[in-house]
Amino acid sequence: MKIVHLRTNHMKNPLGYDLGKPVVSWKVEETEGKFTQNAVVQAAADPDFQNIVYEISGKNLDSYGTVLDIPTEPSVRYYWKVKVTTDKNEEAVSSTAWFETPKNPHEWKGIWISPDFHKNSKEDGIVFHEFKISKTVKKARLSISGLGLYEVYIDGKKVGDEYLTPNFNDYFSWIQFQTYEAEEYLNPGTHKIEIWLGSGWYKGKHLTFNEGNPDCHYGDTSGAIAELKVSYEDGTEELFQTDFTWKGCRSCIRANSLYDGEIIDETFDQSEIFSVKELNIGTERLKARLSLPVRKKLIKKPKELILTPKGERVLDFGQNMAGWIVFYNRLDKGQTCKMTGGEILQQGNFYHENMRSAKTEFTYTSDGESKWIRPHFTYYGFRYIKLEGFPENINLEDFEAWVLYSDMEETGSIITGNEKVNHLISNILWSQRSNFIDVPTDCPQRDERLGWTGDTQVFCKTASFNMDTQEFYRKHMYDVWCEQKKNNGMVPMVVPDLFLTAASAAWGDIAVIVPWVQYQMYGDRSLLKKQFSGMKAWVEYIYKMGKEEGEIGLWKAGTHFGDWLSLDTLDGRATGGTDVHFIASAYYYYSVSLLVNAAEVLKLYKDSEKYSKLKQKIRTSFIKEYYTGSGRLAVDTQTAYILVLYLHLYPEGEEKNLILRLVDKLKENKNHLTTGFVGTPLLCPVLSQHGYGDLAYTLLLNEDFPGWLYAVNMGATTIWERWNSVRPDGTMHPDGMNSLNHYAYGSIQEWMYQYMAGIQEKKGVPAWKSFFLKPQPDQRIGKAEAVFDSPFGKIVSAWEYKENNIFFHFEIPFDTSAKILLPDGQEKTVTAGSYDYVTKKEALPAKEPGDRYLEDLLNDPEISVLLQQRIPAITKHKNDTYKGKTLRESMNEVFNRYTLLDLKKLEEEIKCLSLSEPIV
Repeated sequence: MKIVHLRTNHMKNPLGYDLGKPVVSWKVEETEGKFTQNAVVQAAADPDFQNIVYEISGKNLDSYGTVLDIPTEPSVRYYWKVKVTTDKNEEAVSSTAWFETPKNPHEWKGIWISPDFHKNSKEDGIVFHEFKISKTVKKARLSISGLGLYEVYIDGKKVGDEYLTPNFNDYFSWIQFQTYEAEEYLNPGTHKIEIWLGSGWYKGKHLTFNEGNPDCHYGDTSGAIAELKVSYEDGTEELFQTDFTWKGCRSCIRANSLYDGEIIDETFDQSEIFSVKELNIGTERLKARLSLPVRKKLIKKPKELILTPKGERVLDFGQNMAGWIVFYNRLDKGQTCKMTGGEILQQGNFYHENMRSAKTEFTYTSDGESKWIRPHFTYYGFRYIKLEGFPENINLEDFEAWVLYSDMEETGSIITGNEKVNHLISNILWSQRSNFIDVPTDCPQRDERLGWTGDTQVFCKTASFNMDTQEFYRKHMYDVWCEQKKNNGMVPMVVPDLFLTAASAAWGDIAVIVPWVQYQMYGDRSLLKKQFSGMKAWVEYIYKMGKEEGEIGLWKAGTHFGDWLSLDTLDGRATGGTDVHFIASAYYYYSVSLLVNAAEVLKLYKDSEKYSKLKQKIRTSFIKEYYTGSGRLAVDTQTAYILVLYLHLYPEGEEKNLILRLVDKLKENKNHLTTGFVGTPLLCPVLSQHGYGDLAYTLLLNEDFPGWLYAVNMGATTIWERWNSVRPDGTMHPDGMNSLNHYAYGSIQEWMYQYMAGIQEKKGVPAWKSFFLKPQPDQRIGKAEAVFDSPFGKIVSAWEYKENNIFFHFEIPFDTSAKILLPDGQEKTVTAGSYDYVTKKEALPAKEPGDRYLEDLLNDPEISVLLQQRIPAITKHKNDTYKGKTLRESMNEVFNRYTLLDLKKLEEEIKCLSLSEPIV
C-alpha cells in the first residue's frame, strides 16, 4: 500500500502562492482494500512534526481535497502528511509534503525602479545591485515582480527555471509577485543581482491586434520590485531591496515584443551606468502569485533542413508548437543571423502571411563566443523556421525547439485502432500545450494570442481530461472576476480585457461554465465558492439587459458571435446561420441552470430558489418564442437542434422529433456537419445520448471537408481555426483570420472520453467518487483505450473487437465505485479493481450508420427479404401517404432506433406497423 501524489492546492510543494485556506490531496495505490476506513492528516511548522498546528481525521476525509483550517503566517514553511487505513485494515503513512507561504503582500520595503535612461525613453533595460554576504546563509527568499516581464540573475546564473514571469493578468487590478529559494546562490562574498526587463503584455506592441489601438495598453515603462531576505545560521537576518542604491544599464536585448520577437546584439556596449528612477506604481496591487510557472516542458529537434524553390533554408521540426527556437552559436563576432517562424509551406516555400502584422523573428548578433542562444521576452508559434545569415554548412544538432507551457501534469490519454484518429488526438494535445501559456489563448502565433472566452469554455472539459487544469483555471477565473467587477458583471470577449467591448453569449458564459466543470472534474468547492459571485454577476448582467428590452426570459439584445465560423450560410457570414439571439437565450438558460446547481452544492438555498424560478421563466419564454404551435422548432439549423436537445429546451414530447430532424439535417449534408464554435462541441454528445453513436463516429471519421480527419489528411499537427484553413489543393484559406493552431474544435476529445470510452460522471457526485462506464464501441476503429488519472487515481476504459466478440477492460481506482453498462444490456456496479468482460459483436451497418433510408437498406439482401415479406410492394409505394406519413417516414422512425442493427428487434417493430390495408 502506497500513498502518493501529495499536493497542496493541487501543486507539488508550492512556494510563495496565494493559497487561501490550503487544500491538501493524495491518492492511494497498491492496496487490497477498496475504501478508506480512516484517514488522519497532520500539519506542522517543522519537518519532524514536533510542533503540530493542525490535525483532522475521519472516514470521510476527501482525499481529493481536504481543507487545512489553519491561520497561516507569512513566509513560513508548513509540513503535512497523511495516514490512511483501508477497509482491509492495511495502513500506510505518506512521505512529508510541504507548502510555503509568501511574504506579507502588504509590507514591501522595496520600491518599483527602472533605469533612468532619459526623459522619453521607452527602452527596456537592466537594473542591478552589488551586495555582500558575510556569514553562512541558512535560508534566502527572493520576492520579485516586474512590469512587464523579468528574468533575474545572481552572479550570472538565472534564478528559477520558469520563463515569461510575472505572467499575464489584468495589471490594472493586480500584479503578481513570485518567490524563489535563493540560498544556493549566496556563499559568503560579494554578489551581483541583475533583473533583466522586457515589455511583455504590460507595454507590448499592438496587443489588441488593432493598429488603431495604442501600444502600452497598461503602462509605458518597464520596471521591477524585489526583496531578498537572507536568514543566517546565527539567527540574524538581512534584507536587500530595490531602492535608489541600485543602478541601471542598457541591455543587449535591443528590442522585444511578444508578436514581433526579439533582437539580441551581444556586441552592444552596455558599459554606461545609469541611476534608477522610482515608478509611481505603488504596492497596493501586488498579490502573491496564482499563475503556474511557464516552463520548458519538451525539446524538439529539427526533422530536416529544406531548401525551398525560392532558395530559402527552412528548418522543419515536424510539429506545430509554441515556444522558442534555440541554437548553438558558431558565428564570428559581429555576424548577424535571423530566424523567422511559420506554420506551413506554400508551393514548397516559406509562408508567413497568416501571422498578419506579427513579425515572429529572432535576430542575433554574435559576440563570437560558442554557446547556446535563446530568446527571453517573447514566444513563437511555429513548425518551420526560416534561417538567414547562417553558414552554408548547417548542423541540425545546433538547433532545438523549446516547447513552453504552464506546468500542468498530463492526466489523460486515448489510443484507438485508427491511426488517423490517433493523429487527431495528438493534434488536440499539441494545440492545448501551445495555447496554455499562462492564459488559455486562442492561438499562439499571430498578432493575437489572447484569452478568448468562447474558445476557453467549449474546450475546458477536454482540457481537464488531458491535464490537471485546476490551478491554471483558478488563476484565469480570478482574472475573469476582476474584469466583471469593473464592468457590472459583464464578461469581456477576451480576458484579460484589451478591447473594452461588450460580451457575447457562449463567450461570457465562461464565468459560469468553467467553475462548474472544474467542480465536476475535481470536486474542489473552493473555486466554486470563490467564483459564485462572478457566476451570479454574469446572470444578473444578462437579466438586466433583458429587462431593459422588456424580455426578462430571453436575451435579445447586444452583439454576439453566434455559431462562430459555422458553414451554414450562403453569404459566408462568420456568425453562422443560427439566429444569434436564439443561441444567446439558450446559453442564458444554460448558465442559470448551472448557477442553480452551484447554489445547491454550496447550500445557498435562497439563491437556488430565486434562480430556479428564473430558469423556469427562461424555459417558458424560449419555447413560446422559438417553437410553432405544432411544436416544430422555428430555427432550422444543425446547431439549433443540437442546443435544444443538449439543454432539454423543448416542449414535452418533442424530443424524438427533434433528434430525427437533426439526423435529417445531417443526412441532407451527406452526413457532414455545418456547425461552428457553438454547435460542434455538443454535436457528437447529443447524437450519442440519443442512440446515434454510430452517426457520431461517422462524423469523427469523415476524411473530407468538413471533418476532423480532413485536416489530418492535409498534414495538420495541431487543430485548425477553420474546417478548411488549408484547401484541398494545399493553399491557405484566403481569409486573414486563419490560425493552424486553435484548440476549439479539439473539444471532440471530450466525446471520445465520455462516449467512445464511456467515462461519464454521475450527477451530483463530483471528482469521480462514483461514475459510469458506458462505452460505445464501433468496429470501424477496432479498439480504443482511454486512461484518465482522476483525483482518486487512474480510470481505464478499453474495448477491442476480436473475431465475433468485443472484449472490455476496466480499472477503477481506490475509494471509488463505478456502474458498468455494456452495449448488450449487461450492468454491474463495481468497486476498486480490474474487470474484464466479453460480449457478442453487434452486426454493423452494410453502408451508412445512423439515418437509414430505404434505398440503403434494400442493398442488404437479408434485410430486403425481411422487409418485402412483411410489407408487399414496399419499393413501389415507399413515397405514398398513409395515416399522415409516407411509408418512407414510418420506416425511418423504426430504422433510426436501430443504428447497430438487431434484426429480431427490427422485425418485431415492422410487424407492429399498421400497414395491413392496401396502399393506394
